[in-house]
Amino acid sequence: MKKKAKDLVELSYGKLAFIATVLTLVHAAASIAGENFFLRAVVGFPLFYIAPGFFLLTSLARRSWRLDELLLSSFILSTALLAPIGAVLPAILETEPYATQITFYTLIFTSCIAYSRQLGLRKVKLYATNLQKTVAILPLIIYPLTLRFGDFIPRLLTMDETSYTYLAGLLAYKGKTYGIIPTVGISEIISLIKGRYLWTTLIASFITLTGYPPYKGYLISAMFLPMISLAALLLADMVKGDDWTKSVVFILTFFNPMTINFSFFALNDLFVSFMVLSAITFFIGSIEDEQINVKKLISSILVFTTTLFVKENIVPLFPIYFILVTALIKWRLYEINKAYKIMATIMILVPLTYELVLDIPYNIALWFLKNEELVFFIRKFLPYSITGYILGIFLPIETNKQTILSYKPSDYLRIFYNAFQPEWLSLPVSCLLYTSPSPRDLSTSRMPSSA
Repeated sequence: MKKKAKDLVELSYGKLAFIATVLTLVHAAASIAGENFFLRAVVGFPLFYIAPGFFLLTSLARRSWRLDELLLSSFILSTALLAPIGAVLPAILETEPYATQITFYTLIFTSCIAYSRQLGLRKVKLYATNLQKTVAILPLIIYPLTLRFGDFIPRLLTMDETSYTYLAGLLAYKGKTYGIIPTVGISEIISLIKGRYLWTTLIASFITLTGYPPYKGYLISAMFLPMISLAALLLADMVKGDDWTKSVVFILTFFNPMTINFSFFALNDLFVSFMVLSAITFFIGSIEDEQINVKKLISSILVFTTTLFVKENIVPLFPIYFILVTALIKWRLYEINKAYKIMATIMILVPLTYELVLDIPYNIALWFLKNEELVFFIRKFLPYSITGYILGIFLPIETNKQTILSYKPSDYLRIFYNAFQPEWLSLPVSCLLYTSPSPRDLSTSRMPSSA
């Protein structure tokens, strides 16, 4: 969407700080009054999961924003970074669960005072069409309805959900953090990735900020349903579709049975789907006019990296890596300046070093040398074995005798089903949109043909 003067909207920091202050007082009053879980969750959605990132982004990047892009970025920053901090800090300080709320109240009030006194005369410049203004309001309407509906559905938690909510409850009420896997024999970094601490911390922050009991922690997924629709709308806009097309994309994404189904689970699938879709959206926006927008590319990488601490989903990294390498070589960007040259060097040396130093030696020791001590040592520092995954497709091992060549028809059907789960589905859809020609110019594509 091209920024037009008629779409310019200006919001003063003073008014925004006043709104945040009112929401804070309402949330505090609801918390003191008693078990007003629903009200605290509804008020806490814009207050805790959008406002902190909004204030932080608009103060650090003083530029004009697109409304949908700013809301999406604010939600990601607040949800993936600030909310876990609010939950972990009381655990570190060994204080009561309500300290999480106090932490956020202090953060909001400090921001309000700072922006009102120092930046109150400055305004946030937003570019928004009528469709974007409507869509920006919809999450505030959809979320309470989804939350209320999910709260009244009788639920028997699955085994994974029970683990997540139990660990989140320990963090919220006992200040103790545990991963979902044993940490014996692996490094702290690998334990941090495989333990899925970020997801349990997100549930813990939701529990402490809303007051819901731990077994209701699955309601956190309700907020990702409208936001994943917003990410899909932003992605559709990048192929220059008209408002009718973008409206259809938003509606179809929101009413997708899979996304609705996962909106009432404490599983991390919908969160991963949202983060992957958002990261791909930022990545697509970083490719423009045979150039690479480094800031948007870094944003995409940071979102992907955050996703890895929730679930080891590295599949989207492969097409992104090959597209970037293709763009750097095809457009000879490495000859333009040092930044592109450094980028090209990193993209070549880092994967090569990872494979030669960790992955390949690990698989040689595992498959050929049968050296358990060497395998155990390297595995401490190996988060994911790409070479081992490829070899495991065709070669049987002691723990898995089945290969892709020995699958039954039902096994192939299961693979087909898994490929269309939410966290995987966002990848092929995004890639199709990314490589398809623009509706305004069917003779050209947004990407090099070799990609």
